[in-house]
Amino acid sequence: MSRATLVAAAVASGILVVSAVGTAALTTPPPPSLSIFDRPPTAMERDRAEEFATGSVFYLAERPDVRLLLTTDEGGRAQDVWVLRIDGPHGIPDAELCLLTTRRGSEQEFFAGCMPTLDVARRGFVPLDQPPPTVTVDGEQLVLRWGPTGDARLEPRAAADPIDDPTADE
Repeated sequence: MSRATLVAAAVASGILVVSAVGTAALTTPPPPSLSIFDRPPTAMERDRAEEFATGSVFYLAERPDVRLLLTTDEGGRAQDVWVLRIDGPHGIPDAELCLLTTRRGSEQEFFAGCMPTLDVARRGFVPLDQPPPTVTVDGEQLVLRWGPTGDARLEPRAAADPIDDPTADE
């Protein structure tokens, strides 16, 4: 083989390797959503866990494992969406995951529902017996989507999403 042929083959091989690595990087799936609990809690998350354990929305006998899923800003007032992992009672292996929203600077908290951790790992936080969790931003009600992979995100309400309207039966 000539030197030019060897150089051309080496360049072609290098291009293939770079292309394969680039393709693998592009196709790497997002991490499981529950991996948020693999990192240690921040100081703010530890403080909120203590607050939730001592009587905010509901009383918990033990401090829950708390993570901040996302923050929105509506007219200069931040809303936080929290996930609480609450261990199952009496040795039940599956913990519950509960979502709460809070407005910074306010005592108001809104309960968005709970699901077993194993269900969230399988299909994401999609309650079957209640409307999907929502957050209002700039007057628009957005649905919180979280899991089974990736970070939490807000999306416009789809036509298929049930609407929690207390006046619907009237």
